[in-house]
Amino acid sequence: MGLFIVSVSILTDYIAEKFEKDEFLNQVAVEGELSNCKFSQGHLYFTLKDEKAELKGVMYKGRASALPFVPQDGQKVVVFGRVAVFKRRGLYQLYAEHIEPLGLGALYLKFEQTKEKLKEKGYFDEGRKKSLPRYPEKIGIITSKTGAAIRDILTTIKKRWPKATLYLVPVTVQGEEAPGQIIKAINLLNRLNLCEIIILARGGGSFEELSAFNEETVADAIYASNIPIVTGIGHETDFSIADMVADRRAPTPTGAAVEATPNLLEIWGTLEKHRINMLKALSNYLKQEQKNLEHNEKRLMRAFEKLITDKSREVAESFTRLLKSFQTFFWQEKNRLSFLREKLFLLSPKIRYRQQQEKLCELKGRLILKSQEILKSSQKDLEQYNLRLKAALKNAASHYNLVISSYEEKLKLLNPLNVLNRGYAAIFTLDGKVITSIKGLPELFKVKFSDGEALAKTLDKNIIKGDENDDL
Repeated sequence: MGLFIVSVSILTDYIAEKFEKDEFLNQVAVEGELSNCKFSQGHLYFTLKDEKAELKGVMYKGRASALPFVPQDGQKVVVFGRVAVFKRRGLYQLYAEHIEPLGLGALYLKFEQTKEKLKEKGYFDEGRKKSLPRYPEKIGIITSKTGAAIRDILTTIKKRWPKATLYLVPVTVQGEEAPGQIIKAINLLNRLNLCEIIILARGGGSFEELSAFNEETVADAIYASNIPIVTGIGHETDFSIADMVADRRAPTPTGAAVEATPNLLEIWGTLEKHRINMLKALSNYLKQEQKNLEHNEKRLMRAFEKLITDKSREVAESFTRLLKSFQTFFWQEKNRLSFLREKLFLLSPKIRYRQQQEKLCELKGRLILKSQEILKSSQKDLEQYNLRLKAALKNAASHYNLVISSYEEKLKLLNPLNVLNRGYAAIFTLDGKVITSIKGLPELFKVKFSDGEALAKTLDKNIIKGDENDDL
């Protein structure tokens, strides 16, 4: 046979075809230890190994999500599937369809994993669990509508607490649909707020049959319930995750009914005992109070007689003091009335008018005399003032005449007309303004002499060179 040169892809396809045609490789069950387990986009990637070899493996998302447990490194498992070639990398690997733990069942392993997870989240803490109502009037029941569990619960409640109103929410208690129905029932009773307590129960069964009560989603619903939940699942030896999360766990459905309800007969018995004890206590109390009443009555009569005697004496003494006080008050008021009568007489308008009239006449006379004195004094002062005023006016007139004469002499000396009498003349514009410089001399102007005025005309201006501010 000759040697052929082929490409990588052709050789890989050839090998893959050999794997596909091998019936043994298309359906294998491989035992080994898991390592390098990891999820990526929902797919599970792992390595299966023993003491001498390793085998890569993958389980796609659809099958990985259906696993009843979480694969972890170090677990001993049996992987069911097929061996095929991963062409892109030229590797062969195990394509898993199902994984089963060795030694420990998958359901029990899932139970343990879920229990540990919820324990870490605090679902089992006693501090968060709600107390049960002592006398519930409305009770919700979540269980199968057929079977011994519901009969036991109804019978027990009817005997113990027949006054309660019951709300049954029937569910499937095993199988794939059970967890979803249980969750919906718990949420329904919470949403409608129909009851004060919930009984979640089912009869006995195998570990697999009770698996619905080990689901994490059911535990979440119980944990989130605002209404207290009592569980009675299976027999006394059965213990589910729902029992651990519930507010109270009973070993059986009958036990759950007992936990959820008070015993009416016991309550009546207790009440009867209390009634008898109360009657005895009340009878003893009344007898003792009767004795106390009789004793107090005697003491009260003695005290009342003494009080009457004392009060009668106090009233007599008070009456005597009141009579004396009244007499004293009467005489005081009589004297005060006499005083007021005299004072009122003195304050009579007629008397006061006469007194004021006399006083007015006296003041009038005094006023006339005082006015005459003031008038005489004012006349003397007026005469003296007139004399002084005449003298002052005379002096002022003399002084004024002297001042006037002085000013007249000064005015005569300052009169410009007197200067004109000495041969000078003053030059004015036609509208009467004085002309002091030849620069301001118009063509026509007026010349004023001491005895008259003349109209003049400028023929020529001879301006002296020099300081322009000098006068001609």
